[in-house]
Amino acid sequence: MTKAKKLETLCQWCGQQAQQGETVLVLAHFTSSFIENQDALQDSGLDFEIFAERMNPQMLAKWLGETDRRGQIFLSMAQMLDPPALIDDSQRSKLPTTNELKKLSVIVTERYPLVSHDEALDTFFRSLHAKTSMGYLIAFDDPLVVGLLGQRFVDLMEQLGFNENELISSAMTYRGLARKIRKATASIIDETPAESPEEWIELNGLPNK
Repeated sequence: MTKAKKLETLCQWCGQQAQQGETVLVLAHFTSSFIENQDALQDSGLDFEIFAERMNPQMLAKWLGETDRRGQIFLSMAQMLDPPALIDDSQRSKLPTTNELKKLSVIVTERYPLVSHDEALDTFFRSLHAKTSMGYLIAFDDPLVVGLLGQRFVDLMEQLGFNENELISSAMTYRGLARKIRKATASIIDETPAESPEEWIELNGLPNK
């Protein structure tokens, strides 16, 4: 329900998945969200590293296979991930096999106002030569969610008995939000970059809300 609880849950998930031997990658779309994630992980006492190298799926697969990174937590921006590169069979044969790689757990802490950005993430990790799970952790008071669903929706959730400690996991909610985002920003062709979701909405708007 709230950003504070979202960040608390993020730290819990990172700790649990690291203990299970997974490599954890936390991603944000906006600089402000990256800083919030960083501060939350630091305050939690978890060990983590900043992932600051641009990579395509082939490069990331090689990076995952070069060193045992089980139980490690990495923090980065979605913009650091580039589309898959075209490779020939000789290059492909040099990539580690799926069985050689441990599981990568990806947590994205916000949706981007243009669906193409999250679709690009989906394509990236589907192309990754590794066992990967990716999910979104968002809160009802995230700026984009409030802008699309409105405060009345949040009030309704509270009336239904949900509180800030409640984790709502629903494919219907996920698909509904994706449709809202697509409809609200369908007419935006050339976006103005921003450092935060609040600034993005202010600069680009949600014209079809």
